Amino acid sequence: MLFDWMDNNSIDRQSQVMHLIYDMRMVTKRHLLAVTGLKEDNFNRILRAIRKMPSDSPFDWIQTLSIRGKQVEPAKCVYTLGKKGIAYVQQQRKQDVRIRESPASQMFHYVGLNSILQRAIETFGRDQIAWYSEGEQADILTLQLRELEQADGDRRGIIRPDARIRVGGREWLVEFDNATEGPKQLEIKFHRYVELYDKLESLRQTPILWVTTSEKRRDYLENNWNATMGISYASHPSRPTSLFFTEGNEVKVFAPFTRRLASS
Repeated sequence: MLFDWMDNNSIDRQSQVMHLIYDMRMVTKRHLLAVTGLKEDNFNRILRAIRKMPSDSPFDWIQTLSIRGKQVEPAKCVYTLGKKGIAYVQQQRKQDVRIRESPASQMFHYVGLNSILQRAIETFGRDQIAWYSEGEQADILTLQLRELEQADGDRRGIIRPDARIRVGGREWLVEFDNATEGPKQLEIKFHRYVELYDKLESLRQTPILWVTTSEKRRDYLENNWNATMGISYASHPSRPTSLFFTEGNEVKVFAPFTRRLASS
């Protein structure tokens, strides 16, 4: 679980932050402040310490990218691990070192996805939330399918939810939609979700939470989902429940299962 890194006292703060960025891929300072609970001054000190680690360039450890294509104030920037940062985390996890930097084209996807977590924390508090990243989710699903002898450890054929969130004891699979996928891509994704729910009975009480950028896109997703379900799975016993929201409105679905912070 994502928060375990900040609770891991066997590694220093710099390592904790790099593990978080590794799992979250591309994050803003606000995302990291919400997840870590750090004050901004403390976070800035940790960031400076990471960039002073031995390297040809301070950005080998953590890169700073502009959200709008030019360098602006920190609130408008995104952090992602550089090559040395990725290798460092993988070595600490005793994984094979495979350097794959997050492409800039995925920036808005990861910012949108991690903002779902940030809003949940700011509204309800970190102690009421669990968050599993895309990679963690893929590992969990692979293990569950392997236990059912339905997978041989190859994750390529498994739908990869963007995340899983638990709030107040209730869980949702999370998909952040950045309005880049057309109807054919969406239809394939919908079918793959039904296939996954067919295989894993344990998921059938877990709705899929779709969060997107506009009301028009939300309606488009919902209409396409309903059309696919109606045509192909009208009487299908294990078809998933999907819920559709615009950014920021998804916190409403969590509210009945938890309590809001007094300041929210």
